[in-house]
Amino acid sequence: MLQQWKNLSVTLGAVMCGALLTGVVMSWPQRLNQQARAEARVALSAEAEENLKHAEGLSAAFRNVSDSLRPSVVSISAEATPRLASGQGSLPPELRRQLPPWLGDDLLRQFEGQQGGAPRPQQGGRGSGVVIRADGYLLTNNHVVEGAETLKVQLSDGRKLDAKVIGTDPATDLAVLKVDATGLQAAVLGDSEAVQVGDWVVAIGSPFGLDQTVTAGIISGKHRVQGIVGGGNGFEDFLQTDAAINPGNSGGPLVNLQGQVIGINTAIASRTGGNAGVGFAIPSNLASSIMDAILKDGRVQRGRLGALIQDLT
Repeated sequence: MLQQWKNLSVTLGAVMCGALLTGVVMSWPQRLNQQARAEARVALSAEAEENLKHAEGLSAAFRNVSDSLRPSVVSISAEATPRLASGQGSLPPELRRQLPPWLGDDLLRQFEGQQGGAPRPQQGGRGSGVVIRADGYLLTNNHVVEGAETLKVQLSDGRKLDAKVIGTDPATDLAVLKVDATGLQAAVLGDSEAVQVGDWVVAIGSPFGLDQTVTAGIISGKHRVQGIVGGGNGFEDFLQTDAAINPGNSGGPLVNLQGQVIGINTAIASRTGGNAGVGFAIPSNLASSIMDAILKDGRVQRGRLGALIQDLT
């Protein structure tokens, strides 16, 4: 009888051990999977945290560039001379062409005014510019100021000042202005040749009159020629960018993440007149040489070929 109890105890013990071992073996893969998932979550969390740090670092870079450059960016308002409307009281174009050249425009305007010609509303335009010297010198596009009778510049601190044109260069679409101010924060011109396709850039200006607007993008291309400057006969070597550029951005700076101006925003390629992600900026190296020439001589002097070309007969 005692022997039977011993045999039963051994059998029960063996069964219990087997069941325990089976449970351990069967649950082991599940535990391994749970551990693997936990480790994956930890790894994913670390990767996400690292990515977040990179994103925060990029945001900080954009913020630093914006804070450092906005005091150097101005808004420019240009107003053109009012002209008489064509119509009743105006001389017909065919008659105008027959008049002698010595008959001045002032006399014509006086005559047309007496005949009831109505003045057109004063035309105006807006653009942007960048401070290049602390004593009030600014760089912008020629097309922003071309034909303007009066120019008003609004500084980043809200002051509005009259500006005068020091010199322009239609062949590169650049102009230098002067305002009566000192102690301005001048921007630093960088090396546009060092810019690479894919580099982050920031555009600052006054699109649609929204002063101190900041947009970001990358350099999409270099050495672009579009045939849009100087009636198609200008000197073009544009930087292309997808940073949003709209009407009013013209003349404002394109800036790298080091806070250096590497271009002057000039034009966009668009079928609607709004931003389509294809903008063009005059490279800073070209802008710097034109600026220096204007500051020195008031204009840009270029050599011409002293020869007359004609067909042989």
